[in-house]
Amino acid sequence: MKKILLFAGTTEGRVIAEKLSRYGVSMDVCVATLYGKDLIKSSKYINILEGRLDLSDMKELMKKNDYQIIIDATHPYATDVSKNIKEANEDNIPYLRIKRDSINSDYGTYFDSYDEMIAELKNTTGNILLTTGSKELNRFASEETLRNRLYVRIIPGEESIRLCKEAGIEREKIIAMQGPFSIGMNRALIDQYDIKVLVTKESGTAGGFLEKVVAAKQSDAECYVLRRPKEDTEEAVSIYEAVDKVLLLNGINKKSIISLVGIGMDGLKTLTLEAKRVIEDADIIYGASRMVNSVAHLNHLAVYKKMYLSHEIVSDIECELNNTPLSGQNVTEKNIVILYSGDTGFYSGASGIREEFLRHKELCKKYKIKTLPGISSLSMMAAKCNISYENIEVISSHGVREEIWKKKLNAGIIEDRDIFLLTSGKEDVRKIIDIISGEEKAYLIYIGKNLSYEDEELKVINVKDLKENDIDELFSSDEGLYSMILKRIPEAESDKSDEENIDGDCTYKDKADDLNILGIRDEEFLRDEKTPMTKEEVREIIVSKLRLRDGDIFFDIGSGTGSIAIQASLLKDIEVFAVEEKTNACLLIKKNIEKFGCRNISVFNDRASNVIDSFPMPDTVFIGGSGGEIDEIIAKLRLKKKDNKAIRVVISTVTLETEMEIYNIIKKYEVLDLDIVEVNISKARKMGRYNLMKAENPIKIISFKL
Repeated sequence: MKKILLFAGTTEGRVIAEKLSRYGVSMDVCVATLYGKDLIKSSKYINILEGRLDLSDMKELMKKNDYQIIIDATHPYATDVSKNIKEANEDNIPYLRIKRDSINSDYGTYFDSYDEMIAELKNTTGNILLTTGSKELNRFASEETLRNRLYVRIIPGEESIRLCKEAGIEREKIIAMQGPFSIGMNRALIDQYDIKVLVTKESGTAGGFLEKVVAAKQSDAECYVLRRPKEDTEEAVSIYEAVDKVLLLNGINKKSIISLVGIGMDGLKTLTLEAKRVIEDADIIYGASRMVNSVAHLNHLAVYKKMYLSHEIVSDIECELNNTPLSGQNVTEKNIVILYSGDTGFYSGASGIREEFLRHKELCKKYKIKTLPGISSLSMMAAKCNISYENIEVISSHGVREEIWKKKLNAGIIEDRDIFLLTSGKEDVRKIIDIISGEEKAYLIYIGKNLSYEDEELKVINVKDLKENDIDELFSSDEGLYSMILKRIPEAESDKSDEENIDGDCTYKDKADDLNILGIRDEEFLRDEKTPMTKEEVREIIVSKLRLRDGDIFFDIGSGTGSIAIQASLLKDIEVFAVEEKTNACLLIKKNIEKFGCRNISVFNDRASNVIDSFPMPDTVFIGGSGGEIDEIIAKLRLKKKDNKAIRVVISTVTLETEMEIYNIIKKYEVLDLDIVEVNISKARKMGRYNLMKAENPIKIISFKL
């Protein structure tokens, strides 16, 4: 693979170097200054050549090396450099000029030359903020009437500072800072130095042009703009087109990366280093307005799209990634980031978009999807309260039916658990405190509002000390993001004895199980016409035959709608592996998991024989559908056994063929505790004025130990 020659010194040059080096493309990168060198990290593939090159230097460099292509990513205003690069290219090596996106603004006064601008500046009064760099500084500083009014913002490089001193700029008027700068930062400088005129170039997105113009307008300062040279727009290509061209020349066809990024609580203070790097390297960034705005300062070259609905984002990505402007061949390399608040694995929309991607199989084949976790509201809240959360009960009332989360809350209270609650707002906080206030048990209630934001508030109250109007007076306003931790106070427990906690033969622990397992009606599960579901009466029998215990590992094979997996996961503190071959059924399982708030179920879209080798040894297995692989599944389960520990297996069947297959397995293997039950259920159906009993299909439930 031949080297390429890249003339850099701009943000675009740095991005191109980083992108191509990831694909193993070797290059010589020319930068004029030590500061430009510092912006690009030298590596195995990046050889940095520092120093200003004249025409003869460029000719010598191109003659000495057999370059595949020349990429000119110099500044749009560096027209002399671009002219020299073209003239030095005597062997007609393919040449690409990188264009910088332009931004139009209706605010400001535009000039075609520095001479015109300087002449007009003489007619103004007040301080001037010069943001055009140090190369042309002498033009302004040579005019004494202007020099005393100049505040100069430059990059913090030795050469730039030297040029300022040579131009006679006073030290206190030199602002050496690395951009890009936000609107707020520009406004702060304008206000700090009482700037009346801001001078800039029409430098586009990467140069922070819009942020400067908007800041000037908001501060009532004039804005003088040097127009971009016309030559810059001729035969220029974008960063993406340049990268595509090099990849195509070298026969490299890589997947684009779609990163699902958890940005933590506020996307500024809680962003992980990996998430920051991915955002800085992104070409397209999706997210809700608040999230996009919180990271915009990290990447001025990305296209920002304020979308948060999964189907809209996926549809837009398909349009973006199928856009191949160069050769028509699909080698487009684009890094896409989709932002989510908090952590991608904690009640996040990331699960929804993964489901949406599953519906677009071609998209999944062509593009790699990567998930980056963030700091969740749970970990942030626990840290703020100095509480460990490894044994905490986690409940969400946000987007969850009230009867579901209340049922889980009551169960957690009965079990004396510490409880974390993710809420929809202050009204949920009120309902939760009302429930806790009615309990005999003592709790500390931690309530966090807008954690890690500027207006963060954290309150700690003892439920016993809570007065009637305290809830309304807790926070400065009703609006905000609320999280809660209910911390049990053991030393303040009720005086009741253990015997008083028993109601007949049923303990409070049993009641907690009843709240979860009994009475989940068929209509409470999300269904579709194609996916079968075990009926509720049969489901109750199957779950009882599983004989689950806390800490068990449970396989639900042929999970269907996930009804058995969900009911089992609500019964005990277990780890559930739900295996389902049909993609549509897997999507349905995940929706039901979200609806019932189950966090201990992992879903696998595959045949059981393909995946159970990678699973840990189970304690209990239910086979509701095997795809004709019961014998193979049982054989694989036997291989997973260790320490002579038995695996309990429960199988249901409605067909004679499957029944015979199970009987053959029972004969083939030495099974223990064989139990066979045939269930015949009839349910009343309304027929006019009468209720008639209608029989369901008889079902056999076969249980044994391997």
